[in-house]
Amino acid sequence: MTSKISAKQNEIVAALRRVALKSGLGATNVRSVAKEAGISPASVLYYFDSMENLFDQAIAAVLNEYYQQRASLLVTIKDPRERILALINAGVPDEVSEDLRLVYGALSMLPQSARPLLALQSILEKQILLYFTTIEIGAGLGFFTPQPNSMAVARNMVAIEDSYDIYPLINMDVSRQELRDNLISYARLALGCDML
Repeated sequence: MTSKISAKQNEIVAALRRVALKSGLGATNVRSVAKEAGISPASVLYYFDSMENLFDQAIAAVLNEYYQQRASLLVTIKDPRERILALINAGVPDEVSEDLRLVYGALSMLPQSARPLLALQSILEKQILLYFTTIEIGAGLGFFTPQPNSMAVARNMVAIEDSYDIYPLINMDVSRQELRDNLISYARLALGCDML
């Protein structure tokens, strides 16, 4: 794929995200995306063979951005205990972004094809690995004693984060700080570390 085609696809994905944010998923179609991108509907379908494929790319882009933001946090933090706290704060933010809300909505509307599920699985595994590597480093330094093991704790941390991200989408009125505190409590128990 040439960089020119890739750039045009990125523009179309960005247009889809703007339309969906502005008008909702139900109003997001080939015509509305084409209009927002300043191209013809045929051009949208030239770059993406279907709306499902376009939604798949948009979902993958949002999830990748979310992961990259979390990964970049860890670059400057050396202490594994502080890294765990940074991951929790990023994983249970004060506000669930509009883009992430769109992802949850789009996933429920798309047919059960493998493509968006593979993108979601890939990003989930990367997020789990952020926790896993942090836990392993912390265990190696003597800060953590993960129970039952590092991978199980990492998977549970991401699963809890994801369920907490759904709360605002279904109008569960629970303080985001309370949810972060709950996850920190779990981390203390699962990692055997009261210095979190």
